[in-house]
Amino acid sequence: MTKSRTEASIRNVIISITEQLITLLLMFVQRTFLIKYLATEYLGIEGLFTNILSLLSMLELGFSTALVYSMYKPMAENDEKKINLLMKLYAKIYNTIGTITLIVGFSLTPFLNFFIKEMPNISNISLIYCMYVLNTALSYFFVYKSSIITVAQNQYIITINKFIFTVIQNIVQIFVLVFLKNYIIYYLITIIFTLFTNISISIIANKKFPFIKNKSIGKLSKEEVKEIKNYVSAIFINKIGWSILNGTDNLLISKYIGVVAVGIYSNYLLIVNALHGLIQKVFASITASVGNLGTEENAIASHKVFKKVLMITNILAGTCSICLYILLNPFIYMWIGENFVFSNITVALIVTIFYIETIRRAAYTFYEAYGLFIHFKYKPVFEGVTNLVISIILGKIIGINGILLGTIISLLLFTFWVEPYILYKYVFNKKVKSYFLTLGKYFMIFIFEFILCLLATSFFKNYNMVNFILKCIICLCIPTFLYYILLKNTDEFNFFYNVKDKLLKKIKG
Repeated sequence: MTKSRTEASIRNVIISITEQLITLLLMFVQRTFLIKYLATEYLGIEGLFTNILSLLSMLELGFSTALVYSMYKPMAENDEKKINLLMKLYAKIYNTIGTITLIVGFSLTPFLNFFIKEMPNISNISLIYCMYVLNTALSYFFVYKSSIITVAQNQYIITINKFIFTVIQNIVQIFVLVFLKNYIIYYLITIIFTLFTNISISIIANKKFPFIKNKSIGKLSKEEVKEIKNYVSAIFINKIGWSILNGTDNLLISKYIGVVAVGIYSNYLLIVNALHGLIQKVFASITASVGNLGTEENAIASHKVFKKVLMITNILAGTCSICLYILLNPFIYMWIGENFVFSNITVALIVTIFYIETIRRAAYTFYEAYGLFIHFKYKPVFEGVTNLVISIILGKIIGINGILLGTIISLLLFTFWVEPYILYKYVFNKKVKSYFLTLGKYFMIFIFEFILCLLATSFFKNYNMVNFILKCIICLCIPTFLYYILLKNTDEFNFFYNVKDKLLKKIKG
């Protein structure tokens, strides 16, 4: 990456990490009050409705990704006319999508019983579901405006804007839980702040890029529209597979086990998804730089950058997975009690999904930034259907563990190898064998660290704060030390080590 791209990426990453950590703390406080003042079933319907709406997100067709990808080149060339035409096109598309989401979402209301094994004793559950639909639809009416900020490598602006409204929203919702104990008012606040957040970012985009308010003159060529259609169709198929893969676990748990189990599972997902969100924000912050890199650099330069990103991905995946497996149950136990704790086997499956999805993040970031969805575009469908079939079969036999195992099997059969294969073939012009050899090296380091951490923490059996803190220290220190010892002589490690020194000097200066 050039100096400007590196600095933009680092700035976006630092701000994103800070925002995510503070937001995570607020989410824990909010969830604690929700558990204390309302029934566990409310956690379950949160997870269930979120999954239903993630399936509805297929209506979005991947236009946001297409929009960002199609603007990389005109943004690099400062082609305001082209950007304006693209923005106007997507504004019309998203207004349509928001309307369709409302219609389709509301039409599913009479069928809620199908998704729930035993309907919980929650009043106005249909109204609550409709509020979830409304909240999802509202975001589509403004989402295209944030894309131009992302393409300009100013993701931190979106992050700060969202963070401010999230803090205020969480504080207001906590007051509602304590004094009103009313979930409908609680979620109404979510809708209001979704609207505020999106309107605010729209205003910021208009001020930062005033030309997008101009009346567009002319229209995109047939070739440009055709290219966008081809790209969107590939992403749409990708969306279908992604939605089936990631949007059905809670539905299946609710259907075959019960909504209370969804509520317990959602507590684990709160932590796991927070880490996912943190890692995704890191990669979202560099995606624009990678896309910009693709318009300027050659395959050799791109591969060098990829190797650096791959190293960071595996360090994050390994360290976080070790921490999750060893610390999740003690944390849940101390936070909300023994009744909300899963078995070690279930935790291992949850962490395995996290690990696989995290290590593929490097390849997926380049896969997305280079617009490679068109290649093997039916992969997500195969993956999603495989996951659904295996999860249903195993879920009926061994419960929640079977549902999670179905997700793992489908990830290994498809996602694990397809994305890097396509990336190496069409971008780096190399054999993918080198990728898997590198991945194998990182995996062996991870296993070694994991065993050492298990042995070191096995002496602290009781779930109390002192033991938890000691386990935290062990789970962070052992991987950090070993990654440093084993990787310090690599070009990738030295690159980031030098970046760290330059940042410290800049801060001190």
